[in-house]
Amino acid sequence: MKIRKSFTSLLVFATAGCSMAFAQVTNTYSYTGPSLPILFDANNAPTLMQVQVPVAISISSITTTISVNYPFAPDLNVYLFGPDGTRTKLAERNCTSIPQATLVNATFSDSAPQRWATVCPQQTGGTYQGNEPLSNYRGKISSGTWTLAVENNGSNSRVGTVDAFSVTINGGLLTTPTISAVGSAAAAQAIYAISPGEFIGIQGFNIGPTPGVLAPAGAALPTTLGGVQVTINDQAIPLYYVSSNLIGAIVPYQAQIPNNPPLIGGQVTVKVIYGGQTSNGLVQNLTSSTPALFTTTNDINTVVVAKAVNSDGTINGPNNRAAVGSYIALYAQGLGPVQPAGFQAGSTAPNTPLYTTTTQVFAAIGGQTTPVSFSGLAPATIGAYQVNIQVPAGTPSGQETIYLYNAAGHSQDNVFIWIK
Repeated sequence: MKIRKSFTSLLVFATAGCSMAFAQVTNTYSYTGPSLPILFDANNAPTLMQVQVPVAISISSITTTISVNYPFAPDLNVYLFGPDGTRTKLAERNCTSIPQATLVNATFSDSAPQRWATVCPQQTGGTYQGNEPLSNYRGKISSGTWTLAVENNGSNSRVGTVDAFSVTINGGLLTTPTISAVGSAAAAQAIYAISPGEFIGIQGFNIGPTPGVLAPAGAALPTTLGGVQVTINDQAIPLYYVSSNLIGAIVPYQAQIPNNPPLIGGQVTVKVIYGGQTSNGLVQNLTSSTPALFTTTNDINTVVVAKAVNSDGTINGPNNRAAVGSYIALYAQGLGPVQPAGFQAGSTAPNTPLYTTTTQVFAAIGGQTTPVSFSGLAPATIGAYQVNIQVPAGTPSGQETIYLYNAAGHSQDNVFIWIK
C-alpha cells in the first residue's frame, strides 16, 4: 500500500530569537482573474477574491485598492484578510444616508485623511482609511493568500460584482532562511513534541527552492535535497520534500540523534541550511512517540476515515466494510522506535526482518479495546507504521471511531472505520 502524506496539515507555530537580514522593498500584487458576482443576502456567503504573495516581507505598511460595482453601499460588508487570518474591516454596512456611495477603484491607506465610511464618496477613485487600521498587519509576514471578502448583508434583489483587488506591501524582504513552525505532518494530539521515526513539517521563509523538489522514489530519503539540509542537534536528517516555505522531513531514531539524553524526554534544536546560510533554531520537545493515523476524507458526509485495508485486500470504506472477527491493517505514523536495533529512519522498511515497535500499541473501536496482532514498520514503505487489529465481537455495524494509543498518548479524535 503506497503511503503519501501532505505536509500542509497541522503545524505548531513557535517563535525563537534569530538574526534576519532585510532589504527594503515595495511590491504590488494584483488579482488577474474575471469579475466575481456578489451573492444575495440569503446565500449567507461572501464573495472571495484572492491574491497570492509569493515572497516573505516583514510588513511595515500596506495599502489595498479594490473595485466593487454595487448599487447600494449600505448592504455591504468589506473585509481584508491576511495570510495568517488577521481581519481588517474596510467597510461594514456604512453610508445609510448616502447609499449611492461607491467602492469603485477605492484605495485604502492608513495615511488617508478620512475614512471611506465618513466620506461616502459618490465619485470613483480616491484614497481613504478603512473602518479598522491596516497597521493590523505591521510586523507580520506577507507570504501567502490575501483575501478580499465582500458580503451582501442586506438584499435578496440587488446584484453587483467584485472587479479588482490588489495589495501593495512595504517592508523588509527576508533574505535568510527563517523557520516559523515545526510540527507533526499528521493530526496527532501530542503536537507540541516530535518523536523518532515521525514525519514532520517545517514551515518558514526562504528555506528551500522554488518550485519545490520531491525526493526520488524507490530509494532511501537523502539528507540533502534541492540544496537544502535540515539538522536536529546539528545532524542532517532525511528529507522527503523541500520548497521555499515548506519542508517534509523524518526524525531519526534516538540513537541517531547526538547530544540527546539517554532517555527520550529532552529537547532538540531544529535548523535549516539553504543557500549557504543557516536559519534560526527552533527548540522542540522529543518524546517517545506521537501516535497518528493516516486518514482520508470520505465522500459521505465528509467523514474522516482511517486509511485501512480489510482482510480481503479491499480498502475499508462504506462499500467495503470489515466484518466482526476479521482483521484490519491500519496505517499510522509517530509510533516511535523499532526493534531490532539499527534501522535507519528514511529507509524503506523490508519484508524481512519485520521491525516492530518497542512500545506496546493498543487500539479501540467504538470505545471497545481491540486485539492488536502486529505493530511495526509497514513493509515497502518509508516512515509508515502498520498496526493489524481484529474487530472485536459485539462491535455494531456502521461507522465506528478508531483510536491507536500507547503510554505516550493517542491518535487524533473523530477518525472512523466502517464495520459490517
